[in-house]
Amino acid sequence: MSPPPPAPRPAYVPADQQMSRGALLLLLEYGAAQGAPLVTLIDVRRHDERALYGSIRGSVHLPVEQLPKALLTPAEDWLRAFHFRQPSAAEVVVVYSRAQERASLARQLFHDAGLHRCLVLGGGVV
Repeated sequence: MSPPPPAPRPAYVPADQQMSRGALLLLLEYGAAQGAPLVTLIDVRRHDERALYGSIRGSVHLPVEQLPKALLTPAEDWLRAFHFRQPSAAEVVVVYSRAQERASLARQLFHDAGLHRCLVLGGGVV
């Protein structure tokens, strides 16, 4: 029997491109109290990872592998294809993955598409 694969090492993400768990929690709670979300939280892990490890309550799912195609999808087709409203350039988007590598890539793709208020959840998730 072979040993389990090592846990992935977190990718380096500059501090100004991250959001702490505490700050995310405050935004999610405040948005819920106001009746309108203040942040879109996107899980960019694969489907099997999300199913196996669960997700953060209130997050939506868009695997990073689908993101380039998704960013070319017209707004009127986005909801039908991905089951959540397409984020606008004015919105705060927080992406997360297991070790931040895919989240960092997703943040860069969103940034390149004009969504400059996209941040990576600090520390990733297990």
